[in-house]
Amino acid sequence: MEWLQNDLKNVDRTTTTAVVTHIPLISTWRLVNGGNGTMVENSTNVLKLFNDHNLKLVQKGHIHWKEYGFINDRFHLITGGSIAGNG
Repeated sequence: MEWLQNDLKNVDRTTTTAVVTHIPLISTWRLVNGGNGTMVENSTNVLKLFNDHNLKLVQKGHIHWKEYGFINDRFHLITGGSIAGNG
């Protein structure tokens, strides 16, 4: 996370920002399907780094699940499913 903290120091806080990950930072999969579901272990800490930034989009994949949300009237959340044929 140190590299991300250092990068964000050089980004104007008003700059529109997007985060793209393979493994989800946020997902409804666990809530709907139960179980552990794969997510970034320190996702809460990662997202907190953007609290004072103009984060508008978090996009991710990996879980073969399509979802869209608007988190806390602040940023959009998109999971793109899978190109493997089941999402």
